[in-house]
Amino acid sequence: MATLLTTAMLVAALTFVAQANKNKQQNDTKAIVNLRRFTT
Repeated sequence: MATLLTTAMLVAALTFVAQANKNKQQNDTKAIVNLRRFTT
């Protein structure tokens, strides 16, 4: 039971990290697009 709980927490943490990275990439892309818009 403890192993199952630990595994579930690990999966949740990994999912959270993956989601955060995805959001960061989207924000970086938006920033790059905005930069291009200003420079051109």
